[in-house]
Amino acid sequence: MAADVWQPDGPLGAAGELTQAADVKGGDSMETTLKMIYTLTDGKTMTISLAAPREDLKQSEVDAVAKTIVEKKAFVQKGAAPVALKKAYIHSVEDKALA
Repeated sequence: MAADVWQPDGPLGAAGELTQAADVKGGDSMETTLKMIYTLTDGKTMTISLAAPREDLKQSEVDAVAKTIVEKKAFVQKGAAPVALKKAYIHSVEDKALA
Protein backbone atom coordinates (compact mmCIF):
# COMPACT_ATOMS: atom_id res chain seq x y z
CA MET A 1 0.00 0.00 0.00
CA ALA A 2 1.43 3.38 -0.99
CA ALA A 3 1.74 6.05 1.66
CA ASP A 4 -0.08 9.33 1.25
CA VAL A 5 2.18 12.08 0.01
CA TRP A 6 1.34 15.61 1.00
CA GLN A 7 1.37 18.12 -1.84
CA PRO A 8 0.83 21.88 -1.44
CA ASP A 9 -2.03 21.80 -3.94
CA GLY A 10 -2.99 18.17 -3.37
CA PRO A 11 -5.79 16.33 -1.63
CA LEU A 12 -4.09 16.29 1.77
CA GLY A 13 -3.57 19.79 1.86
CA ALA A 14 -3.99 23.19 1.71
CA ALA A 15 -0.90 25.23 1.75
CA GLY A 16 -2.08 26.62 -1.58
CA GLU A 17 -5.08 28.08 0.25
CA LEU A 18 -2.74 30.04 2.52
CA THR A 19 -0.99 31.93 -0.28
CA GLN A 20 -1.96 34.49 -2.90
CA ALA A 21 -0.82 35.17 -6.43
CA ALA A 22 2.24 37.40 -6.55
CA ASP A 23 1.76 40.90 -7.92
CA VAL A 24 5.01 41.98 -9.53
CA LYS A 25 5.60 45.73 -9.67
CA GLY A 26 8.63 47.93 -10.18
CA GLY A 27 10.14 50.19 -7.51
CA ASP A 28 9.48 49.67 -3.81
CA SER A 29 8.01 46.38 -2.72
CA MET A 30 7.12 44.46 0.43
CA GLU A 31 7.65 40.72 0.40
CA THR A 32 5.97 38.51 2.98
CA THR A 33 6.58 34.89 3.90
CA LEU A 34 4.58 32.63 6.19
CA LYS A 35 7.00 30.80 8.49
CA MET A 36 5.78 27.64 10.23
CA ILE A 37 8.17 26.19 12.80
CA TYR A 38 7.60 22.56 13.78
CA THR A 39 8.98 20.50 16.66
CA LEU A 40 10.30 17.18 15.35
CA THR A 41 10.37 13.70 16.88
CA ASP A 42 14.09 14.15 17.63
CA GLY A 43 13.44 17.35 19.61
CA LYS A 44 14.88 19.64 16.93
CA THR A 45 12.88 22.12 14.86
CA MET A 46 12.16 22.54 11.17
CA THR A 47 10.88 25.67 9.42
CA ILE A 48 8.58 25.59 6.40
CA SER A 49 8.28 28.87 4.48
CA LEU A 50 5.50 29.82 2.06
CA ALA A 51 5.90 32.95 -0.05
CA ALA A 52 3.12 35.53 -0.42
CA PRO A 53 0.62 34.46 2.28
CA ARG A 54 -2.89 35.84 1.92
CA GLU A 55 -3.38 39.18 3.67
CA ASP A 56 -6.52 37.89 5.43
CA LEU A 57 -4.86 34.67 6.64
CA LYS A 58 -6.10 33.52 10.05
CA GLN A 59 -4.27 31.48 12.70
CA SER A 60 -7.04 28.87 12.57
CA GLU A 61 -6.30 28.23 8.87
CA VAL A 62 -2.58 27.80 9.57
CA ASP A 63 -3.40 25.47 12.47
CA ALA A 64 -5.60 23.32 10.22
CA VAL A 65 -2.85 22.94 7.61
CA ALA A 66 -0.26 22.31 10.34
CA LYS A 67 -2.45 19.57 11.81
CA THR A 68 -2.61 17.84 8.42
CA ILE A 69 1.17 18.11 8.00
CA VAL A 70 1.71 16.53 11.44
CA GLU A 71 -0.92 13.79 10.98
CA LYS A 72 0.38 12.78 7.55
CA LYS A 73 4.06 13.13 8.53
CA ALA A 74 4.25 15.17 5.36
CA PHE A 75 7.88 16.20 5.79
CA VAL A 76 10.71 14.19 7.27
CA GLN A 77 14.08 15.72 8.09
CA LYS A 78 16.93 13.28 8.73
CA GLY A 79 14.43 10.62 9.82
CA ALA A 80 12.50 12.95 12.16
CA ALA A 81 8.86 13.80 11.48
CA PRO A 82 6.94 16.84 12.77
CA VAL A 83 4.98 16.32 15.99
CA ALA A 84 3.62 19.81 16.64
CA LEU A 85 3.49 23.34 15.30
CA LYS A 86 5.69 25.35 17.64
CA LYS A 87 5.15 28.79 16.10
CA ALA A 88 3.75 30.43 12.97
CA TYR A 89 4.25 34.03 11.89
CA ILE A 90 4.45 36.26 8.84
CA HIS A 91 7.91 37.62 8.05
CA SER A 92 7.98 40.89 6.08
CA VAL A 93 10.87 42.34 4.11
CA GLU A 94 10.70 45.70 2.38
CA ASP A 95 12.82 46.49 -0.65
CA LYS A 96 13.33 50.19 -1.45
CA ALA A 97 14.51 51.42 -4.79
CA LEU A 98 17.54 53.67 -4.77
CA ALA A 99 17.00 57.26 -5.84
